Amino acid sequence: MHFGRDLGGRLRAFCLALWPLAVLFPRRRTSRMSRPRLRLLGLLALLLWATRSAAGVCETGKRQSPVNIVGAQKKNLPALDFRYHAQPLQLANDSQPLRIRFAPGSSLRAGAQSYRLHQLHFHTPAGDQIGGETFPMAAHLLHRSSDGLQLAVSEEDNFDVHLVDYEKRLLTWTYGVPDVRGSAPGLLNYPDGVDIDVFRDWKNSRRTAAP
Repeated sequence: MHFGRDLGGRLRAFCLALWPLAVLFPRRRTSRMSRPRLRLLGLLALLLWATRSAAGVCETGKRQSPVNIVGAQKKNLPALDFRYHAQPLQLANDSQPLRIRFAPGSSLRAGAQSYRLHQLHFHTPAGDQIGGETFPMAAHLLHRSSDGLQLAVSEEDNFDVHLVDYEKRLLTWTYGVPDVRGSAPGLLNYPDGVDIDVFRDWKNSRRTAAP
């Protein structure tokens, strides 16, 4: 959510004007709020939150996701050393972004720092772009630093790795997904013959809440 400065001020004034009406004049006296009133309260709270300190970057920020990567700088970065192991998984299709949690054992090393593979989730379509191109799917592999820092706090402590065949616009991961609502067993393997020697690191806001 992104508002200009003037628009943000107008929204704040509008919400402050309506908030007493929503609180003081319910539709009827009942122990349970009506759905329309709950929706109004939720909308007002969201708009007010976006203008608060710390959360105010939602109003004024200029470097927010999704990111369109239009340029790059070549740097000597530490190589990514993937130490993944195939393991049985339980994949669920519950109308939410597909999430897979991993048992301890798989890790990623970048220089002297080690990160444990914690979770994988998919986005359809992919949120970020490369040169204005949108991809049909993105896989986000989330890693937790070995010293126990919270997942995806900053770019120094965590990595998001995307394995995508840019020519075919397809993921290079092999995975099983149930066709219907529910759950089913699957197997996720590190793709054979994939040698990752080019990767991107950029500062962006995290859109998916960590479980």
